[in-house]
Amino acid sequence: MEQLYQHAALIETLTREYETLYIVNLITGEYETCRMSPAVWNRYGSAFSDRFEDTVRAFCAAGVFAQDEDVFIQNLTLPRIRFNLRSRTEYSFIFRALSRTGTLWHRGKVARLGSSEGELTSALVGFANVNEDQMREERQRNLLEAALEHAKHAEHAKNVFLAGMSHDIRTPMNSVMGYAKIASANLGNEEKVRLCLERILESSGHLLDLIDEILDFSRIESGRGTLDETSEEFLPLLDGICDMVLPSVAEKGLHFERKYDDQLPAFVYCDRLRIAQFLLNLLNNAVKYTPGGGHVSLEVAPLADAPRGYVNLLFRVKDDGIGMSGDFLQHAFEPFEREYDSTVSGISGTGLGLSISKSIIGAMGGSLDVESEQGKGSVFTVRIALRLTESEKKRGPESSRSQSGIRAPGSGFKAEHFKTRVFYPSPGRFRIPAEGEIPRLLLVEDNELNREMGAELLTYSGAEVDTAGSGEECLEMLEKTPGRWHAILMDIHMPGISGYETTRLIRGSSDPRTAEIPVIAMTANAFEEDVERARHAGMDAYVSKPVDTEALRRIWREIIRK
Repeated sequence: MEQLYQHAALIETLTREYETLYIVNLITGEYETCRMSPAVWNRYGSAFSDRFEDTVRAFCAAGVFAQDEDVFIQNLTLPRIRFNLRSRTEYSFIFRALSRTGTLWHRGKVARLGSSEGELTSALVGFANVNEDQMREERQRNLLEAALEHAKHAEHAKNVFLAGMSHDIRTPMNSVMGYAKIASANLGNEEKVRLCLERILESSGHLLDLIDEILDFSRIESGRGTLDETSEEFLPLLDGICDMVLPSVAEKGLHFERKYDDQLPAFVYCDRLRIAQFLLNLLNNAVKYTPGGGHVSLEVAPLADAPRGYVNLLFRVKDDGIGMSGDFLQHAFEPFEREYDSTVSGISGTGLGLSISKSIIGAMGGSLDVESEQGKGSVFTVRIALRLTESEKKRGPESSRSQSGIRAPGSGFKAEHFKTRVFYPSPGRFRIPAEGEIPRLLLVEDNELNREMGAELLTYSGAEVDTAGSGEECLEMLEKTPGRWHAILMDIHMPGISGYETTRLIRGSSDPRTAEIPVIAMTANAFEEDVERARHAGMDAYVSKPVDTEALRRIWREIIRK
């Protein structure tokens, strides 16, 4: 009886810790399911049989990462279980299982349960998801292994970075301030003022790119960078990314070639923003460091030996530019590292692009390698596995492409997707401006200068604009004159109630003219989770600051169908 209670306690303990649990008869090979993860049953239940070892092999073939199959099988054969439990009460092992989001680390645990006449007759076998713990241990191990090497370069990298940032930030700032002074001194000269404004916009855009890269690196290093996988049509996604570098290619007179293998999948699950980010980093670097008349290419092809339900992809970005020295090549992926010599002294950057790319690719379970020779160019190679969609179909030979030169932008990924988002492009909820009626917008912004500037931009976009300095003032205006405005542009961080909370209160209004009015977030919060918070608050679209006038005009017109 005491042994029975002990067995019950053991089963109860393991059931709390392990998402899947079996009692295995080590004599007959049959087993009983105590607990089954719904995800495992839904995906692999059809492969299960009445005998434990047959089920183990079937699950291994369908759901275990190829490199871990031997470990999985060897630890779960009946002879091995009896052997391992001869002198101990339990043992465990680690393996990787395939899931809808990629490979996840799991722990298998086997424990003594029953015996007869000194012979072990039954055992408990449980499986638990330990991906977070395992990844944490792996990161810590990698950090420890790299600590000594990083320490050697830390002081040097810091000094190089500060010197580079001082130069790269002050250079566009100097242009902004200088051209602003020139414009102020030439207010009567329209052509001179126009030229100055163009230079100011160009320099401020470059400065914003530098700031975005530094902030993005900080987020990835702090572990706050996330992957948001969706089903994507693959070739249009690649084309859209390539189209984004074509203006720079044309400006430098480069020859650009894209080579897509005819066996690429039509659809994959991926984070389109992160795919675009690492490819754009590599392509922009290739363009940046290749002199006029040179060659840049992107090759994308499938590789063999992909796990079931996945495609192994090779991305290769090649250029015949200035290349890298052997000494620098060892540190090319380290943050803040830049090669300073006469060949690159006129090219600005943070030294973070390659480090960010490697971190993104690593988060996807892939690898990034480089081959380079000074004066002969560089080749960056990415290998990454992406999950196939249910509707994935192979492209025929007619879709194979080897394209060069300049193409018209396709329908794939666009640059503004980084900075704008429309959640409900055809809401159909609020009244649409009548023919000839000027759209009326309410701008909610607590900063007086931003409020003044925003009102001007919206007016130039063809709208009639009213403003509110807080969420409370916005709600009061809506209560006094409901139905006056066709849409609201809402700042997020304001004194009193935030833009999120103001939107929630608008959505909860008893007056449908207020509750259903489109709300567009217009905010300096420029990260993916900020986009999601805006959507969950009930907003219809998102625009990040600094606001692009054309993108803003397109979005509010799309929202109200004007």
